[in-house]
Amino acid sequence: MSALLDALRKVVNRENLTQAEAREAMGVIMRGEATPAQIAA
Repeated sequence: MSALLDALRKVVNRENLTQAEAREAMGVIMRGEATPAQIAA
């Protein structure tokens, strides 16, 4: 789940995600590995 946390940190810091980072973050969500709080963030 580190990929999602890394993506959230970048977004909070107003940094753009690469296509690969966005894909992996969405994959974590779609696989059901993210908590509701992470999805809401």
